[in-house]
Amino acid sequence: MSRRGFTITKQIRLERRKQAEARQAEYDKLTLQQKIDRLPAEPAAKKQRARLLKALEKQNAPKPEPKTPQKQEAPETTKKTHNKKNK
Repeated sequence: MSRRGFTITKQIRLERRKQAEARQAEYDKLTLQQKIDRLPAEPAAKKQRARLLKALEKQNAPKPEPKTPQKQEAPETTKKTHNKKNK
């Protein structure tokens, strides 16, 4: 392989990478619902759709209210001694 062809390939790779990073940045800005809307029709992308729907449900689920800690009485700490029987 000539050296000249290698540099062109490297440049193409860099351009593709920059384009892919720009697309990924735009995709990351979308909401979960927008990501779901962009997916292809139903039979395709089942796993991706399921993952996004699960994340959407988790995001929309009501957060449980924190329980207020109640003071509990400490149990009595008395030492119990065991009596050994002598034979």
